Amino acid sequence: MRETKKSFLFKFIKKGGKKMIWVKNFGKMIKEERLSWGMSRGRLQKLSHVDRETIADIENGKILDPDFYEMLNICDVLDTSVFFYIVDEKKRLKND
Repeated sequence: MRETKKSFLFKFIKKGGKKMIWVKNFGKMIKEERLSWGMSRGRLQKLSHVDRETIADIENGKILDPDFYEMLNICDVLDTSVFFYIVDEKKRLKND
């Protein structure tokens, strides 16, 4: 299936023409945020409309490039910005 321009732009958030990617260990950060709210994966699933297995895979680092809209929903429930978990590709490569 051909990826649309809109989905491509949201998959790789563009900022000033630079490619943006997820920060390293963002899944661990999401898990820590969820636990700080005292929330189970099941509760996060109900509130974010993201499958519990997907949430677990994100938190455990099995999904390294999650769907932007799923992350947007998760971050909305956790009262955090999705942009906190995105970094410029060059900065990430520099820090690795």
